[in-house]
Amino acid sequence: MKIRPPQLPAKSNLELLGVNALENEATLDQSLLQHIDVGGKHISNMSFDECVFERMIAINAHVEKLVSQDVIFTACDFSAAHVSEASFIRARIRGSCFAGTDLSQATIKDTLFTDCKFDMANLRFGKLISVRFEGCTFNETDFQSTQFAGVRFANCTFQKTDFNKCTVRDLDFSGSQLTHINGWSSLHGSTVDPVQLTVIAPQLALELGIKIES
Repeated sequence: MKIRPPQLPAKSNLELLGVNALENEATLDQSLLQHIDVGGKHISNMSFDECVFERMIAINAHVEKLVSQDVIFTACDFSAAHVSEASFIRARIRGSCFAGTDLSQATIKDTLFTDCKFDMANLRFGKLISVRFEGCTFNETDFQSTQFAGVRFANCTFQKTDFNKCTVRDLDFSGSQLTHINGWSSLHGSTVDPVQLTVIAPQLALELGIKIES
């Protein structure tokens, strides 16, 4: 699976902006934002193109429409933020927190998430195309009715994650820890490794109504 990287100028060529740049109807191009706090703010219609965000705090922020392309987010905190219907195209997101974040109906394409936390996040009805997650955690995460196409979870941890009613075209869990997954019957065509199969076999049997007798 090939993920197209963000197309960005050198960091030294980006315009350094402050928190005041993040306002209603904001359109940011070739910008760098560091150590800013928009927690609890309600902002509408923001667009990011060729931008870098470092250590941004957006806890409980509400963004009505977010369009981002060719972006990098590093060590950002989106806990409990509402970014429903957001789009992330050609993004690199590292060491960031999406705990309790509403990403329902989001479109995520050509994006790499590394060491991110998605505990109790809502990704219902999303579209994930050519996306890779590395070293991420998904505790009580909701993926119901999400579309997966060319998605890989590498060295991730899943606990009580819901995949009911998903649509799958090339989804790979190999190398991840899978515990109490709901919706295996909706993950037809997914890839797991032999070690994972021994762990999830009882869950599969339970969902399919198969009795296991000794």
